[in-house]
Amino acid sequence: EQQLDASLYDLLASEARLTSLLAIAKSDVPVRHWAALGRPFYACGTHAGLRSWAGSMFEYLMPSLVLDEPPGSVLYEACAVALHEHIAFGAAQGVPWGLSESAHAGRDDRLAYQYAAQGVPRLALRRTPADELVVAPYATALAAQVAPHRATGNFAALEKLAGRARYGFVEAIDFSPARQAGGHLSTPVRTFMAHHQGMSIVALANVLLDGAPRRWGMANPHIEAVISLLHERAPRELSRLSAPPSA
Repeated sequence: EQQLDASLYDLLASEARLTSLLAIAKSDVPVRHWAALGRPFYACGTHAGLRSWAGSMFEYLMPSLVLDEPPGSVLYEACAVALHEHIAFGAAQGVPWGLSESAHAGRDDRLAYQYAAQGVPRLALRRTPADELVVAPYATALAAQVAPHRATGNFAALEKLAGRARYGFVEAIDFSPARQAGGHLSTPVRTFMAHHQGMSIVALANVLLDGAPRRWGMANPHIEAVISLLHERAPRELSRLSAPPSA
């Protein structure tokens, strides 16, 4: 129809910040575009967290596959806080951590798995329904870039829940009560999405090859010209965020 969608990406804590940075680097949009991205900060202990739309690991850590967001920067702290919140949420629910957008165990009339965004409530502007709980192993792979030892332990927990199959870790493990059958507590979502497997491979390459994919990304001359945007410092004073009310 040759019309723009009404929806837009306007948050810094979003996978779309990679597109924003590239657009600035190519002079497709002005530098002020970066400052216009929303920054809904909150305090997590002494650290500055950023809220995202869904509170998913993907929104925070996908750009880190190819971008170096240095220690002390607003994005480095936001990613560290997001990981902390995901681990805490998983522990509170008694399940492995790592929520992201993924397929879940619900199926359509053709028996195809359905897809939805999943996230941690404290991080999200758009809350995941309280009865939805889907853990995506690729979120653990993304988190390995920040905390590899934590990720190793979580991978082991996922594997114990039949989370690994022929092509590696499955798309997700669904803990949503309404989608369980036969008294089971969880259901493996036995499908493999190429883009999630690809993100996992690149993330683990960053861990095992001393950040090689990230170095390749940062070596791009266009990105080198706007690297200062990634050095934005985290704020020192923030209001505390109380726990959101239960649904």
